[in-house]
Amino acid sequence: MPWKFRPLAVGGTLACVLGAATPATAVDWTGIYAGASAGVALDHFAFPYGVQLPGQFLSGESAITSSGPLAGLQAGYNYEFGDGIVVGAEVDGSWSDISGATTVRGNNASVRFATRQLNFATARFRGGYALGRFFPYFTAGLTLATAQTSFAITAPPSPVVSGGSTATRSGVFPHVGVVGLGVEYALTGKLSLKAEYLYDFVNARYAMYDPAPQTIVGFGTREMYHVVRIGLNWKLD
Repeated sequence: MPWKFRPLAVGGTLACVLGAATPATAVDWTGIYAGASAGVALDHFAFPYGVQLPGQFLSGESAITSSGPLAGLQAGYNYEFGDGIVVGAEVDGSWSDISGATTVRGNNASVRFATRQLNFATARFRGGYALGRFFPYFTAGLTLATAQTSFAITAPPSPVVSGGSTATRSGVFPHVGVVGLGVEYALTGKLSLKAEYLYDFVNARYAMYDPAPQTIVGFGTREMYHVVRIGLNWKLD
């Protein structure tokens, strides 16, 4: 199809334009936003254990692979400088069901160790460079999580003995934190789509339990998850 040129009088001269082309709409990343996100998390970690049972002692090292979904809300603020650099801060809170378990065995006895993260929240800085509608960024900050650890001992003919704890884990670097990378794309002047990877970590700890007579259970756990999620943000101003 041949090109159509339209003559326009501009300052006494003629300019040619192709069709009715218009310049791309500029995107301003400065402002307050809120949105929702969802994704999955995965972790694999080795841990030591020691279990004193009547008549036998189990010890060694095992491993747990944990995985599960998460979904939540986020809100934040961005400021774009004139040279395209964008800095901001974001807080988010997510429901999660990230869990895993493993079983170790001895003479007529077995112990099941399990871990589960019920929810987590972060408070992070974001920084990157605006490339038109694209905003790639680095992010890092603090994290808070509610974690469950548990065990269940089966040693017939005795009944199953179980125990564990639920604790909220929080703190500051280098023991607790979150780092990651992401990219956000402005679908419109108000609505944007983001995808990000986070490494959410809580250093390991070792816990001891006395669940029954002549029984002592000790094992280590940690919360270190690779999180991949997508979300939508709506600019409020």
